[in-house]
Amino acid sequence: MTGRIWTEGKVINRDAEPSEVGDALSADHNTRAWFFLPRHETAALGRAAKNLGIDELAIEDLLGEGEPIKLDWIGSSMVAVLAAVAFDEESDELTSTPVSLLAGPRALIVLAGESMRGELCHQLDKAEPALMADGVPAALHTVVDHIVDGYLAVLQQMEDEVDKLSESLFDDKPLKREEQLRAFRLRRSLAQLRRAVNPLRDIASGLANAAGRAAAKHNSDEVKPTDAAEGLLGTRSVREFSDVADHAEHAAQMADGLRDVISSMYETNLALADVHLNTVMKKLTGWAAIIAVPTLITGFMGMNVPYPGFQSETGFIIAFIVMILAVSTLFITLRRKDWI
Repeated sequence: MTGRIWTEGKVINRDAEPSEVGDALSADHNTRAWFFLPRHETAALGRAAKNLGIDELAIEDLLGEGEPIKLDWIGSSMVAVLAAVAFDEESDELTSTPVSLLAGPRALIVLAGESMRGELCHQLDKAEPALMADGVPAALHTVVDHIVDGYLAVLQQMEDEVDKLSESLFDDKPLKREEQLRAFRLRRSLAQLRRAVNPLRDIASGLANAAGRAAAKHNSDEVKPTDAAEGLLGTRSVREFSDVADHAEHAAQMADGLRDVISSMYETNLALADVHLNTVMKKLTGWAAIIAVPTLITGFMGMNVPYPGFQSETGFIIAFIVMILAVSTLFITLRRKDWI
């Protein structure tokens, strides 16, 4: 387990256990902290939830594997279920890792697996000066901002892969079967990502609006907040959460735009396949017409009735010349019309 405890702009414990965090928060009202817990029910989580006024139903939502991305307020505490994502360019698969948050006025608790703990811990340590100045809102901003930036990075990876697939379309060739399957996998991963991006956009926008309301009331000397979000975020986090909201909005727009690009790529691929099929049929029809001319002439010569030049060398030469002239004329005509 990893946690940090600080007070009056100075870190007093860089490897705090949950019990130590509870004791420090009880001993000094100016103390702030963040720490990680495993994403399953433990005694430490129960004690932390009790201190924050979180009931068992909220804990069940935080720990559920199939829970959607959401944010709720229980009293003065925030509970949120987010998802960090990663994209594998080899398999075109999107991996989603749930990250749950419990935030009160003086502590942020992050429920995450081992794969996310080191990553988020590094980000929180990088943002230590902001945490010393602004407390829990800065820690909350750091976590949410890192997750949103991960969405943007994944979308950029997907965009690069879609551009690679589109190159064959610019060569006026339909996608091969393997490329079509890859486009389908990208589309499926993008749909999964959009299910995470859209609700997170609403969450980030809500946090930014709450911070903005708190700042507006502070500037008008109306210090008392009217809801839990204003009380938790305070007046110094407006720009930070507005920036996160902008990034989340940009990620949602990128996801929608990339979906349109993939849909257009499918439609273009079908159109190119139809054009390619029509071209093949046109060429086959042209060659069939050319082959039909000598067939017609030789069929006429094969009739079992006398005709001018019947059973003579002169008749054969005349028929052969007529055959060559007819075939050449039809070939030149079809060639000029781009049928063959």
